[in-house]
Amino acid sequence: MPETGLFDVAIIGGGAAGLFLCSYLRETDLRVILFEQQEILGRKLTATGNGRGNLSAVEVNADHYFYDRNDPAARGIIEKVLAGLTPNDLQRRMADLGLACTAIDGRIYPLSLQALSLQLTLRDAAFSTNIVIEQPARIVKLQAPQPGCTGYTLRTDSGASYSATCVVIAIGGPADPNLSGWQNLAELWESAGLRMGRPFAPALARLKLANPARRLAGTRVQATVSVYDRPLDGKIIYAETGEILFTEYGLSGIPILNVAGAVSPYMTRYQPELRLNFWPERPEEELEQLLHSEYVHRKERSLTEAFAGIFPEKLRQYLCTLALTTVAPDKLRRKETEDEKATKWEILSRIKLGELLPDFIDEVRRLILGLTCPIIAVTDMATAQTAIGGLKLGQFSASLEAKTGSGLFVCGELLDVTGLCGGYNLHWAFASATAVARGIRRFFPDRGMREEAGIA
Repeated sequence: MPETGLFDVAIIGGGAAGLFLCSYLRETDLRVILFEQQEILGRKLTATGNGRGNLSAVEVNADHYFYDRNDPAARGIIEKVLAGLTPNDLQRRMADLGLACTAIDGRIYPLSLQALSLQLTLRDAAFSTNIVIEQPARIVKLQAPQPGCTGYTLRTDSGASYSATCVVIAIGGPADPNLSGWQNLAELWESAGLRMGRPFAPALARLKLANPARRLAGTRVQATVSVYDRPLDGKIIYAETGEILFTEYGLSGIPILNVAGAVSPYMTRYQPELRLNFWPERPEEELEQLLHSEYVHRKERSLTEAFAGIFPEKLRQYLCTLALTTVAPDKLRRKETEDEKATKWEILSRIKLGELLPDFIDEVRRLILGLTCPIIAVTDMATAQTAIGGLKLGQFSASLEAKTGSGLFVCGELLDVTGLCGGYNLHWAFASATAVARGIRRFFPDRGMREEAGIA
């Protein structure tokens, strides 16, 4: 039978934020209840960091996050929350919980390099005599304290009713609903007077392009990826340099995942355009010299061999085809007419570099420095690692207590804060849970939360 009565704290959601909060509350004499609608606590944690458990980064600050720039309170709250749990603080805290960590290439992982270690550590943090776990249990109604009554009332989908002095909404976002168990729970925060800011949209996802380079599928290359809110005279939204992966439908890779987070809010209002620079962080003069040398000294090379010393085979052939289509379309059509069964590779093999005018080289250079790719979509929530959008931060204090109701807190993905790929979203879950723990400690100043819990 469900345990009833008045609890001090009710936590809705047994994911990263909810479990990390439990790790603090277990060190008190507070009576806590945790609701989780999945059958496994922290199930989504097992997939983080491609199964390696990337839980934070060596350096974390507000610049690593997307948030609503029109919310004047947002950045200040993010900075205060992050200041309350630095990466070093987090590693010490995890060590206290029994999880050894290591830093690799600026990212923090469990020493085991297994996400399962992180999930088991946080799951066990909720196993305490003062914490009741109700699962699978879905909260379907949250009622604010009524005159003459103490605490919030919570009702589950089974009809059970509970009361709590403080309520923490720590449900995950809608990304990958198969792992997060996300349901449309808008009534929970709407009944508490909280307002959604930017609507949820996929983030840390792959991009679908209007004209995907299918012949390049599987090709990896270093590039600077810049996204603009519209073609031609657009304003730059975000840029990042790193390895990208061409796919059948568009692009993937860490820079692309981050671009998706930046571009998602613009998809309904604008026509975002991606520009790829395949000569990242190198002098353009060096590229000009290489291309000129190729044109002058290797005229007998076919276009299947041209620029072999600079780019992968499929990429250079793709760039040559695009350049031919622009500056020498008649030559390309003639070759295609001569042998209608010839493949693109066979056609390129029959064209010598020396047959082309210098404007071909100019066009190749232009494409290398700025190949434009209209974006038609960010892949859906089912494939996204997280979502962008959420509750407006301006509705909360620095401890993430709602201004609309005393004792109501929110932490984790439900807030309009989305980190870049690389452990920043999990760090936000842990940092926001720490901020909430501090708020709860102030709510119950004499209830035994120890100083060594790290939230004095």
